[in-house]
Amino acid sequence: INILDLAFPDQEFKLLHRIDANTTGVIVLAKNKIAANFIQQQFEHKTIKKVYFALVEGIVKEDYLNLKQSIGTEVLVGGARKVDENGKLSHTEVEVVERRENETLLKVTPLTGRTNQIRLHLAELGHPIVGDFGHKDINYFKSNPFTYPTDSLFLHAHQLTIVHPSSKDEMTFTAPIPEKFN
Repeated sequence: INILDLAFPDQEFKLLHRIDANTTGVIVLAKNKIAANFIQQQFEHKTIKKVYFALVEGIVKEDYLNLKQSIGTEVLVGGARKVDENGKLSHTEVEVVERRENETLLKVTPLTGRTNQIRLHLAELGHPIVGDFGHKDINYFKSNPFTYPTDSLFLHAHQLTIVHPSSKDEMTFTAPIPEKFN
């Protein structure tokens, strides 16, 4: 945002969609308050469609999974969250794209937008995301920050579909899948 403010001093960019620091892919910025409010309502009403790709450890046996768990709102060491039956319900659909030697490439569609939702759901399933050291071993965050020092996390925000605030057309934005997924 600071770089955009310097480059475009007459604009009022608002960050509307965050992804974890080590996640690659699409994020959403609005150019003004009216656009920000319009798009934010879509997030609140869960009408925005998001598609991620995740490379996970192990072989996922089922071709399709419908994951529902509650995620706590308490911020843990390093900024992490945890599955908590008293938390907010989260819902993620998972589809196997490719099974590899000891990894599985997944297409992941979060139907809710909880913090760390995809990472938690896949770790709880027993298939943590490749490079997600802290969700593989929660003790990792006790002596390390939540952000990894290298490009180790194989989670990518591939597509996001919104209704444009001015034209009211449905628009899909896509970020190419990084080479590291190959």
